[in-house]
Amino acid sequence: MSSSKTAGRRRRLFQREQDEADEEVAPSPKRKRLPGALAISAGSPKQAAPPTPACSPSACQRATLSTAWESSELPCREEEITSISDFLRGTLVAGKSGCLYISGVPGTGKTACVNAVLSSMKEAEAAQIVKINAFGHSQQPARIYNVLAEALLPKVKSSISSACCSQLTSFLTKTNKFVVLILDEIDQLVTKDSSILYQIFEWALLPKSRLILIAIANTLSFTSTELKRLQLKGCEPQQLYFAPYTSAQLATILRSRVEAACAGSVLMSTDAIELCARRIAAVTGDVRKALDVCRYAVDQIATPTTPSGRQRSRLSSSVSTDSPLSRDKDVFFQPGGLVSEAPDTPRRVTVGQISRVLCRLYGSRLMSSTSSAGGDDGADTAVPLKQKILLCTMLLLKKSNHSVVTLPQLEDAFRFVCKARSIECEDDILALCESLDNQGLVVTKRNQKNPRLSKVVLQFSDSEVEQYSSDKAMLSAIAALHLPQKR
Repeated sequence: MSSSKTAGRRRRLFQREQDEADEEVAPSPKRKRLPGALAISAGSPKQAAPPTPACSPSACQRATLSTAWESSELPCREEEITSISDFLRGTLVAGKSGCLYISGVPGTGKTACVNAVLSSMKEAEAAQIVKINAFGHSQQPARIYNVLAEALLPKVKSSISSACCSQLTSFLTKTNKFVVLILDEIDQLVTKDSSILYQIFEWALLPKSRLILIAIANTLSFTSTELKRLQLKGCEPQQLYFAPYTSAQLATILRSRVEAACAGSVLMSTDAIELCARRIAAVTGDVRKALDVCRYAVDQIATPTTPSGRQRSRLSSSVSTDSPLSRDKDVFFQPGGLVSEAPDTPRRVTVGQISRVLCRLYGSRLMSSTSSAGGDDGADTAVPLKQKILLCTMLLLKKSNHSVVTLPQLEDAFRFVCKARSIECEDDILALCESLDNQGLVVTKRNQKNPRLSKVVLQFSDSEVEQYSSDKAMLSAIAALHLPQKR
């Protein structure tokens, strides 16, 4: 009876100690702001604290795997960073305004690359930098004028959006200092006539304008579909497309994050990193999802820390004095009241743990290939619904003597098939092709000058596509459709 009471007392004491203990993480340093810069970042996460030797191994590894972690290097985006740098230097050094539209699916490093370029570019120090995330302004898009006026014209107190717009127009043509405006999630400002978006883009086209606009959104064809008037005027902005990360690129990024942890705090095995990269690249290519998976896996294997001196004295008081545990300096309490020897090295995330985390976070669509392949290291054979439909659409085009199709041809056929099957189709066709390319199902022959003219080639036969899609009924139904003939 007394032993059971002692065990219960130990469990309660351990739980109380766990609740009282704070994680030993160094305070986050203040971010250094560029001279003369003003940054407004709506809803952006704070910078994660850098790992220090005082951190526990799991806390140190979690810090480097955080989506808020800011590194001096951005692997696998060297070309995109060079393009952004060339655009900014070409405008700031030449003393002229300009527009750059950056597109790409979420989690491809668009905003991170822009921030990295601005923080390292000496030419930008003399400019006034304004960062605004338009997310949340979809209900009242005109409020963006008020937000801009608050950033650029602090003395203006008007709450009327039209008045703010007029004052901003005058300010941007008379100020001596260049204004670099980074407008993220710009598609949130779409209205019936797109007047707000036209106004923002046309500010950079005014005579003597001092505005350099960098607009960021997810859709590749946004400016050509929503802002057709810019194209008619011959003033379409420069465009830069961020392709989804491939499995090799995701693995490189994850390894750099994992290895950035303190010595002895690397908790991810190489095989686990490779598996996570392959599975996420097969679905979205979103690096944030890959980081979330790894961080969650580290949480699952977090090693309990050895109690401090005060905690040890309180814990030992609950253990019988004649127990050998009271004389052992290398024991610590685990959840559930168990006592065990402190490990010499922290546990590492394995392939099996990554597989379980992927299944829990993103469902069986990522894991259905595991059982058919015979293990966690099997090849990825599961394909999401939209990618299945795209594969079947390519088969349909192939039967119509279109073995190689351009992106517009594929997009028209894909939307026709989705409509025939009563499926909503808001996906970016190029992003879907890139995901299938990452899996080796198609080959996307990129057109560097105009990504919309890229060509797509199916890499597998009818029977192999049927195996990958694993849905014979859908394949047969799509095969029976007749694509409309263009006049």
